[in-house]
Amino acid sequence: MMGVVLMRRFLQFVAVVAGLTLVYMVAPLIGSPGGEVRRVVGEHGTTRVVPVVPSQREPAVTRRLRELRRNAGDDVQVASGDDPVADSSSRLRRFFVNDKRKGGPIGRIQIPAIDVNERYRRGVYDEVLQKGPGHWPGTPLPGAPGNSVLSGHRTTYTYPFADLDRLEPGDRVVTTLGGEHRTSYRVTKTTVVPESKYVQFVLRQPEARRARTITMFACTPKGYRSHRIVVQAKAQPADLDAVDPGGARG
Repeated sequence: MMGVVLMRRFLQFVAVVAGLTLVYMVAPLIGSPGGEVRRVVGEHGTTRVVPVVPSQREPAVTRRLRELRRNAGDDVQVASGDDPVADSSSRLRRFFVNDKRKGGPIGRIQIPAIDVNERYRRGVYDEVLQKGPGHWPGTPLPGAPGNSVLSGHRTTYTYPFADLDRLEPGDRVVTTLGGEHRTSYRVTKTTVVPESKYVQFVLRQPEARRARTITMFACTPKGYRSHRIVVQAKAQPADLDAVDPGGARG
């Protein structure tokens, strides 16, 4: 009889230990977004399971882009290399998702100081940036009131913004839209922004309702994506006499 009691208590003890072990293993899964965990080795060789928080798993931008990709449908592609920091509401999705059917040239950008004379296209996904600068949909078109945003490569494909870092305040930027509407800008400043913060920075619109600005950005340093070099320019009265519209690449 005593042996049966001891055996029963032993089995109860084993069940309790097993239950605690299960809780120990499952609890991190419940508390971890996406149910992802990792093992941490302690000082004395012991291990424990801890939840993987978003900052340890992947940048927030990656999750935002994935959300947009899931909701975008088959005819759109998420902007390449972008780092959205806003939510994926329908009001903001236009900043991040670009219709692949609208990738043709829509205008031209000229930057005499660094010998840039390129057609730019609508969108900032790979297929566009392989051909030259891309206009970020959802921002005003060049020449329109507000801040127009253009992106381009520095070391690959046509590398139109290779020498963006050489621009100085006062340098001229000229855009045309549809081959007719021309706007002349003057560079106001250059800023280097961490990758995690550049989207909010480049998309910022001017407070003055009628102000016309253009923002050009690319990865920096060359060959790396840790930061973005951002050159901003403000529209000026027409001073296009020194700009030759011919000889453009693309």
